[in-house]
Amino acid sequence: MIAMSWNTRGLGKTEKCKVVRKMVLKYKPIVLFIQESKLNVFDSRIIRILGGNFLSRGVGVEAEGSAGGLISLWNEEKFEVKSCITTSRSIILMGVLTGVHQEVAFCNVYAANVEGERKKLWEYVVEVQNSFSIPWCIGGDFNTVLRPDERRGRGCDMVSIRNFNDFVLKARVMDLPLVGMPFTWSNSRVSAAWARLDRFLVSPEFLLWFPHLVQRGLPRSVSDHNAIILGEKVVDWGPKPFRFFNGWLEDKGAMSEAIKGWVSCKVEGSKGFSLASKARGAKGFLKRWCAVNRGAASVSKRLEESLAAVDDMARLTGWSEDLRKERLVLLSSLWKELRKEEQLWRQKARISWLQSGDKNSRFFHCVASGRKKENFISELVLDGVKISDPTRMKEGIWEFFKNHFSSVKWSRPKIRGLSLKRLAEGEKRMLEESFKEEEVWEAVCMCDGNKAPGPDGLNLNFIKANWGVIQMDFMQFIHEFYDDGRIVRDLNKTFITLIPKCGHPETVKDFRPISLVSSMYKILAKVLANRLKKVMNSVIGENQMAFVDNRQIMDSFVVAEEIIHKWRTDKVGGLLVKLDFEKAYDSVDHSFLEFIMEEMGFGSRWRQWMKWCITTPSISVLVNGSPTAEFSVERGLRQGDPLSPFLFNLVVESLSGCFKKAAGLGLVRGVVFGEDELQVTHLQYADDTILFVEPKADFIVNARRILRCFEVASGLRINFHKSCVVRVGKPRGGENEWADLLKCKKANFPIMYLGMPLGARPSSKVFWKNVLARIEKRLSPWKKKFLSKGGRLVLIKAVLASIPTYFMSVFKVSVNVAQMIEKLQRSFFWGDGGEKRKVHAVDWNSICKSKRKGGLGVGRIIDKNCSLLAKWVWRFGREEFSLWKRVICVKYGVSCKGMLWKWAAESNMSCFMKAVTGLMKDGSIPANILKEGLKMVVGCGDKAGFWEDGWRDGIPLKIRFPRIFALSLVKVGTVEQFGQWCGEEWSWKVRLRREVFDWEKDIWEDFCYLLESVSLKRCISDSVAWNFCPNGIFSVSSFRRCIEEYRDGEDEESVSVWKGFSPPKVEIFLWQLLRGRVMVREVLGRFGVAVPGNYCCPLCGGLEESVDHLFLLCEWSWGLWKACMRWWNVHSCVSRNIKEWFGGWSGLCPKPSLKRVWVTLFNAVVWTTWEARNQVVF
Repeated sequence: MIAMSWNTRGLGKTEKCKVVRKMVLKYKPIVLFIQESKLNVFDSRIIRILGGNFLSRGVGVEAEGSAGGLISLWNEEKFEVKSCITTSRSIILMGVLTGVHQEVAFCNVYAANVEGERKKLWEYVVEVQNSFSIPWCIGGDFNTVLRPDERRGRGCDMVSIRNFNDFVLKARVMDLPLVGMPFTWSNSRVSAAWARLDRFLVSPEFLLWFPHLVQRGLPRSVSDHNAIILGEKVVDWGPKPFRFFNGWLEDKGAMSEAIKGWVSCKVEGSKGFSLASKARGAKGFLKRWCAVNRGAASVSKRLEESLAAVDDMARLTGWSEDLRKERLVLLSSLWKELRKEEQLWRQKARISWLQSGDKNSRFFHCVASGRKKENFISELVLDGVKISDPTRMKEGIWEFFKNHFSSVKWSRPKIRGLSLKRLAEGEKRMLEESFKEEEVWEAVCMCDGNKAPGPDGLNLNFIKANWGVIQMDFMQFIHEFYDDGRIVRDLNKTFITLIPKCGHPETVKDFRPISLVSSMYKILAKVLANRLKKVMNSVIGENQMAFVDNRQIMDSFVVAEEIIHKWRTDKVGGLLVKLDFEKAYDSVDHSFLEFIMEEMGFGSRWRQWMKWCITTPSISVLVNGSPTAEFSVERGLRQGDPLSPFLFNLVVESLSGCFKKAAGLGLVRGVVFGEDELQVTHLQYADDTILFVEPKADFIVNARRILRCFEVASGLRINFHKSCVVRVGKPRGGENEWADLLKCKKANFPIMYLGMPLGARPSSKVFWKNVLARIEKRLSPWKKKFLSKGGRLVLIKAVLASIPTYFMSVFKVSVNVAQMIEKLQRSFFWGDGGEKRKVHAVDWNSICKSKRKGGLGVGRIIDKNCSLLAKWVWRFGREEFSLWKRVICVKYGVSCKGMLWKWAAESNMSCFMKAVTGLMKDGSIPANILKEGLKMVVGCGDKAGFWEDGWRDGIPLKIRFPRIFALSLVKVGTVEQFGQWCGEEWSWKVRLRREVFDWEKDIWEDFCYLLESVSLKRCISDSVAWNFCPNGIFSVSSFRRCIEEYRDGEDEESVSVWKGFSPPKVEIFLWQLLRGRVMVREVLGRFGVAVPGNYCCPLCGGLEESVDHLFLLCEWSWGLWKACMRWWNVHSCVSRNIKEWFGGWSGLCPKPSLKRVWVTLFNAVVWTTWEARNQVVF
């Protein structure tokens, strides 16, 4: 056991001291923390009484009167204390754990009851911690909680919780799950109060040394606090399945064994059985190879030792040619092993945004360790009993999921007469065409090779790398599947992995089951899913926005916002009902899905294929990495199967059909736009469903009946206890009545819908508070320490791509909020920690510029916001019958053939429309870009403005022919209004107020010639094209580039930095170097940073250390440059400026074919110089 902590509430009684001693001898902690000792004297006698013969050394803080007091004891054989820092509220021990030979810090804290005093303690601990870059373990009585659910029976002080969470972030520590109990303190009174006040917090570095750490609460005895212990617990959960690691792709031995195992396996039977056997053969050979060659860490360690031996020999005898060659071979092998190690940990960490190759192994390691801690199930409540025994837990989980995927024994009714959309005959034939090799290879390429493998252990990167060997066997299997529609069960085996849905899961229902299907089945399912995706538009109605081409998740949110805005401004208002489906994918009835596909016109062959795909899986549940026994499924769709999202859409389309049928019969009434022109009763995004109902009892009761019918027929179950109803608009009141009728709870705006607050005010800071909190959590301080600058830069961009982008696609970001987001990014990039602000060498405006403009391509928040909003302008012109567009057009009384960029913002518009139309403000950069970028592509002339739109060569006719425009009788109208069809021929008719004069005839003839050169297309509607993309399709990145073109100039030097030949951190360093902003002593002086000693160069001890001197003029660095040029037989005079030297370096390249190596050499020299300098300084 590593540590134990206990608030004893006094040690004045002998009985308490005996209890402490008994626990020490039982659990044998290396370090013991005691809080509230209430002792006024601490001496060796106390150490003997409490520590026995196990904890031999200690330090104490005396009590203040009859309160407080801290004691820390340790075993000096296992922990050599080097220094100790004490205050009235903390004891910090720093020393070496002899078992692992690692310096660590143990901090014993007893926080005050007063928030101000607690905050001072947090600040003090962070300040001390920032001064020592070693692993930390902080434990004790913190007298506050991290989350509201860690208290019961008393109110929560949210300020205290917020401050404690800030401390955890700034201290770069992690809270481990508490095993054994949810709380560590109780007042033991009738009006009971419980709280988790005691805990251990450890840094990610600590987990590197102790990956199996858990903290456990001990039973309460003579104190109102539970003692807690921190230690490693290794439990055998059973055998772990084989998994292929991407690093093996670069190992010729591993790949040779895998191919040998695949080819050598020859069995009799079906093609599917043969394919499954070959996959098992490849896995078997790989497992044997892995058993012989395991231990990459030991390989890299041996190589490092060999390199050190070569360097020692060279120091004694000098560098001979043989020694130099030996070192190069060893170095090459070491880099290869390090890359394999980094790929291994990246794959374990499941990080998709950060690529390997920048030496971020420790970051990947920490993320993987953190994920393992979060997903680890130490105990579980099954049938009301808390279980921690591996065998009993696996049996209980197996039983739960076997029952969960069992179907009812009675026959479910069918819902007929819904008038569901049906496939055309051509679409039905397309779905059932024979499979082609190109189609299969496309599906293989689309699968993410880094996803966790299924029971076969082979991920898609292995399949892609060996497709030449696997292809023929797979094509034989898929042709066999085409003929008989069957899959052998070995190919359709599945693992279920359990992902926690909440912070402290207690039951199986608190986990989300994700399916890991076998690689061969995944390819087949992807081929089928690609076909099904093509016909979804034909069978899925406009109310469903998920997994249908040209529909997006934001469409649902925009329509819902527009409906809420309408109801709020109406006198009647309405009811919004947010439904919660319980285990939606897992509950689908297979026979109902087949019935719906038949109703939609799917062919019998396709239905047979789907039946075998969803009914033949055999499933095992992974419990802490070890699989349970298998069971068969009788219902449900697997989350992780490429087919499942599309098949689920088919199922819930029947619910949509029910509401449309009911609305047509007048049984329910939703929100109505115009004179019954458009009625919206519901919106769907997969299983996220909201209903819009007019607040009348009959409509509410009928909606409930429809939902119940759907439940009985489909197998899906609506959890009405988690569903909610919200009254929108005036008059208020009646919420309780409506909630009772629906048997659900009432709620108020904002409510969360699709991850965003629906019905909120985006102009308020509170609206963006959640966004800022999520960004801050993702850019957590501990990641700074383990990520290079290249890794930090990628993380900043990745966070921007996922968190604020979602909000910025719909609403305008205020300047203040944008600055707050950029402040978080800026601090993370430069590595600010706690209250300590590092030097920001380059201003943020420069970093935000694109790499072509001399920056790092982070981008400004406001620019991205404008670009995302501009996409709606583009989509409005391109899409014909989208629900969001129809709602906006009917609501604001405009034609769907109009163009959004011609609108002006008005006060009666919704927040979304104000944000989008606000882009068109005259004279603004976004407005100018939209005017230049959006080009009308004329079809039948139904949308393009004849005079004002640049539908011919991009220049409006009123600008190109101002004289003719002045003579025209009609100055406003679309192209089709200036002519007519005569049979199949188009005839132009432009009416003038008088005959043209002689001097105007040439202009008129040019005008007529231009019109006659245009050929209208009778049945094709006008559309828009984007001038700033070669393919004419709008992209957010192109709009951002246009904004930068308006504002920034080119930077040729910076462009030449980003070649991709060196790791990202090296290229960022070079970018900083060329700007003269590398933190040498002269630059530090300019920033006002005090430099110890003098400003002389640490390598030569001569002149002042400036950028040019250190990297070019110093005799050490210039000697390095000369050695490199001598090696390549190149001669050059020294430059006085590193910028000039970089500019001329490419011209010194001895051969054009060596340009890549030559550029990399420059980067290697400057990076090596910087590394050498830092070794001398630090």
